[in-house]
Amino acid sequence: MELDKIIQQFINAKNYEVISITNGLINSTYLLENKDENQKYILQKINTQVFKNPEAIVNNHLKINSLLHYCDYQLQIVEPILSLSNHFIIRDENNDAWRMLNFVENSITFLKVPNSETAFKAAKTFSYFLSAINSGTLPDLEITLPDFLHFEKRISNYTNSLKNATPYLLENAKEEIHYANQLLNLPEKWISMVKMVFFLPGLFMRMLKSAIFFSIKSIIPLL
Repeated sequence: MELDKIIQQFINAKNYEVISITNGLINSTYLLENKDENQKYILQKINTQVFKNPEAIVNNHLKINSLLHYCDYQLQIVEPILSLSNHFIIRDENNDAWRMLNFVENSITFLKVPNSETAFKAAKTFSYFLSAINSGTLPDLEITLPDFLHFEKRISNYTNSLKNATPYLLENAKEEIHYANQLLNLPEKWISMVKMVFFLPGLFMRMLKSAIFFSIKSIIPLL
């Protein structure tokens, strides 16, 4: 079994359980429990069709974690786990990239925000994270998805897709298109604000744009 071969490169255990986590949208993710040591981990196959350079993801992760440790971050930090061969990324026979992370007990993933209280807590926590990583010298992060936060290009792609779509697709998605068009002013306002507030630190700007992007990503189908 492919998973067994990968697991054995991260932990030296025979008594373990693997559960597939199916609510991810890009990568293949598993909950791994080492029964011998009563330890849980996240095992993940990175989608290299999307992330061409998975090593860059790990490098960025380690740089951000260094900042969090330096500023005495009060929340649990997700840590990359080294393999037994002292690598953060393991390649299988298909050259797929695998990584392991520590598991945050009692953590919950929401695909849809259930209420305003949850949204407020998430925003407050994210604000704390941003404050922490902007308290010192900012690291030089590697680009993992080119143009991922290029809102102008995404809007252009969206409008071009509407122009080139077949009448059937336009009719089938007319409600979604109408809803998306009503919200196009949000990224447009953000683009204007970014151009004006050019003095914000680079990492802070990228993280803020990322937060805004994720809030509208499910509405504007530009991928």
